[in-house]
Amino acid sequence: SSAHDVSAQYEKFYGPATVSFVTFDPKSFIATARVTPGEIEAEYKAHPQNPAYRTKEKRKVDYVLFLLSPDQAKLPDPQKAAAKDALGQKALDFALVFQPEPSATAESAPPPPPDFLAEAKKRGLTPATTDFFAVDTPPANVPPSPAFNNAAFSLTKDNTISKVVELDNGVAVLHLAEIQPSDSRPLEEVKADILKQLQQTKGLQAEQLAAQTASEKLRIEVAKGGDFKAAAAAMNLKAETLTSFVPIKAPPSDQRLQTTAYAITSLTSGQVSGPVPVQADNTTLVLHLDSRGNADPAGLADFEHRFRESQDQQLRTLVYADWANWKSKQPGTHKPPDLDAYGSVE
Repeated sequence: SSAHDVSAQYEKFYGPATVSFVTFDPKSFIATARVTPGEIEAEYKAHPQNPAYRTKEKRKVDYVLFLLSPDQAKLPDPQKAAAKDALGQKALDFALVFQPEPSATAESAPPPPPDFLAEAKKRGLTPATTDFFAVDTPPANVPPSPAFNNAAFSLTKDNTISKVVELDNGVAVLHLAEIQPSDSRPLEEVKADILKQLQQTKGLQAEQLAAQTASEKLRIEVAKGGDFKAAAAAMNLKAETLTSFVPIKAPPSDQRLQTTAYAITSLTSGQVSGPVPVQADNTTLVLHLDSRGNADPAGLADFEHRFRESQDQQLRTLVYADWANWKSKQPGTHKPPDLDAYGSVE
């Protein structure tokens, strides 16, 4: 890049800018979105597997808890960990009883595994059975534990016994007893949620269309020499103006200003932007760069060093990619699939 190019880039980021803008808030568009009963029914029928339109799958499991005693729970961490390891070994011995014999062959089918509850009682353990519960709902009489729920919902009809499941105060072994499948919820039950969802979708689409249309019209009016604010007012839009600020110094805590700062670096003075989405509040902005002042020249040398260093790095990356692709086509050479993840030296 020439010195002029570097200076131009510096001005875009460090030159104080004055910006006017129009905001398109999705809330107003969502509030006026109209959804018909037919659209609600069509959405319901078109997406029968949407989890929001279905009941949650529920499961019932048999289980045995191997818990630390109250005294063990009070032990220092090393002794407590050792006690928990001992419980884990006891639980593992129990779980392995239900695994098929490794030496069994197709000709000599292994005997069926023992009954979970009966085997537990036989070993002097205390088995129990949950009520039906969903993956995100703790079963009654079991200490709340995501690990317990995840283990229960990872079991299948072909793999009904869990591995040893670590809990906060011990371990557990689970057996899949019964599955209550997910089922469609009645339309009347989900109608309000579908209405809200469709209003949201229609509102956002209307907001985006309004912002795009306004942007195009404002560009035309400004290109004719018109004033941005006057043109916006003629379209019944409210234009606001920000206090002059330096784009590179927009505080990270103000995501709206940061989005604006980044967007105007691609504008010239007097230019109108396309729709600019602001993730922080889901609004959309149409910006007008009113003016850009001269940047403080004191920081140019440091900026030029960082700018050229960044360009060099981009160039190295491109040259490396070209070289690696060329080299991989040479006889007797191939490019390992993950080579780009290794780094420049390797």
